[in-house]
Amino acid sequence: MFLAAVLTVATVAGTAWWYSGLGKESTDNAFVEGDSQTVASEILGRVEAVHVGDGMAVRKGDVLIEIETADAEARVAEAQSSLVKAHAAAAKAEADLAYTQADTEARLAEARAAKDLAESGLAQRHADVTAAEAEYKQAKADASRYQVLSRADYASKQRLETAEAKERTTEAQLVAAHSAVAAAVAEVRRAEAAVATAQAARREIAAREAERSAAEAAVHEAEASLRAAQVALEHTRIVAAHDGIVTRKSVVRGQLVQPGQALAAVVFGQPWVVANFKETQLAEMRPGQPVDITVDAYPGMLLHGRVDSIGRGTGAYFSLLPPENATGNFVKVVQRVPVKIVIEGGLDPQRPLSLGMSVLPTVHVGGPAE
Repeated sequence: MFLAAVLTVATVAGTAWWYSGLGKESTDNAFVEGDSQTVASEILGRVEAVHVGDGMAVRKGDVLIEIETADAEARVAEAQSSLVKAHAAAAKAEADLAYTQADTEARLAEARAAKDLAESGLAQRHADVTAAEAEYKQAKADASRYQVLSRADYASKQRLETAEAKERTTEAQLVAAHSAVAAAVAEVRRAEAAVATAQAARREIAAREAERSAAEAAVHEAEASLRAAQVALEHTRIVAAHDGIVTRKSVVRGQLVQPGQALAAVVFGQPWVVANFKETQLAEMRPGQPVDITVDAYPGMLLHGRVDSIGRGTGAYFSLLPPENATGNFVKVVQRVPVKIVIEGGLDPQRPLSLGMSVLPTVHVGGPAE
């Protein structure tokens, strides 16, 4: 009778346990996850002040750590001085360009005017030659005629001499006119050379424009250096990017820190759970299903949440050295898939969920899904 009673109790208990497990999936391979910001230095310097400690609550924008500013301030002053010099050099380059442009255009205009005047003078000299040639031909003809008349006693000797003198005079004038043409041609050539020289001087304008461009580039470079120096000065004050709790503080006053060196961390936002379920447990699991969560650190504490998403890759697949299954020694292993579970409702500030804590989630796979 006693044995029968024991078997009956065991059967009832086993049946109750089996029914209680229906529609539920749970795993102890689950941990608390959350967002965290690594507080790091972006410059080389010595820590002047530390305003936080482990477990301290901070607000976004709070100054966490201060680094000595003397070097950064000196770099800002140096960059400002370089920028002033660059602006002065750029102003000088602009003035030089303007002067060169004005001077070159003035010389070119003057040379072109001189060329026009020389060409006009040359045309006048050619006209003078034409007139001198006509006078010379007329005087020569008159002298020849008077020579004939003088031999026939129809003209006096004085008249002949006057005609011959005029011939010689007009001949001299013609020679002078030809010389004037040659001189005018030379003047035109000089004027053309002056125009060519003035046009060639325009290359100096290009050189001045290049100098101005270089000076403007130097200004931009100096402005960039100043901005970099100002940013470095701002980085001497390390501030919190989020409301949160400071943890893993590893910096003290007077410590020399390097760029990128982690000094602390700030945990912020609502934590969540990552549960690594066996792939054989996912058949009925869907986003939106309710989850009961117990926390190993706080016996008796029960949290509620819901399935947020089911990972699209197993933990082994995304590991540093994923398995190579296309080998001869393949052994089938049940894989685990990460499932993100969001916690609903407020949390007890006296029992905080630290990142990495172990939890036991139970998903009601028979519950509603999104």
